[in-house]
Amino acid sequence: MKWINFIFATCLLLILIANYLKIVENGIFIGLITGSLTFYIGMFQQRLNDDKIFKDLFQSFNSRYDTYNDLINTCSRDSSKSLSDKEENLIIDYLNMCAEEYLWYKRDRIPSQVWRSWRKGILSNIDIPQIHEIYMRERRQKDSYYGLFEDLERK
Repeated sequence: MKWINFIFATCLLLILIANYLKIVENGIFIGLITGSLTFYIGMFQQRLNDDKIFKDLFQSFNSRYDTYNDLINTCSRDSSKSLSDKEENLIIDYLNMCAEEYLWYKRDRIPSQVWRSWRKGILSNIDIPQIHEIYMRERRQKDSYYGLFEDLERK
């Protein structure tokens, strides 16, 4: 967004200089100012909309993660714990959620800084033996995870 402010200010300055030097007529000057303001407001609105989408995604993913957090922490503390079918399905749901996060990151809806943090957490979690076993089984289904597993393997 910073570059938009710079471009807008530069355009306005050039328009004002052109008007001062009588390079453009008053009607064209008003049109250029109006067009520049319209463009700037549109870009500002887009930025607000992007922030709202990110906020909604961020809250949704964090809320969903709370569903898996207890199980992940239990597995982390007790690597010998056997998982029930229901718990295995929860881990698969967790991996699906991670794939959704990755998909939204690839669509430029999740900032890189946030994705790097989440990715680090995912990598840490898939090192947990029970989760690693399910991860290894699930990663054979690459198309089901939007390229997440390939990204995680790049470390």
